[in-house]
Amino acid sequence: MDFFEFLKKAGNTVWDWLGNTDKAGTTNWLTATGTGGALYGAYNQQKQAKKALKMQEDAYNFNKMLSQREIDRQNRAEQNLYDAWNKSSYSRI
Repeated sequence: MDFFEFLKKAGNTVWDWLGNTDKAGTTNWLTATGTGGALYGAYNQQKQAKKALKMQEDAYNFNKMLSQREIDRQNRAEQNLYDAWNKSSYSRI
């Protein structure tokens, strides 16, 4: 049996199976379609979850950058106050 005969036989078997029904009377093609839809939905849900995670990472990094800027600003203000006090005549008294 060559490869093409194998494919033909497998294809006929699949078509025969799709035409049959299960014990509850639901056609196999309908079950296969539902399974395909569930897999497609799960794939899309996973893609959306990755996008949401990326957005959360971006928000975290942005907030981290803003916090570091605020710390740097406060440190600069304290240093400026310290330098101004040391340069003033009050620090010598």
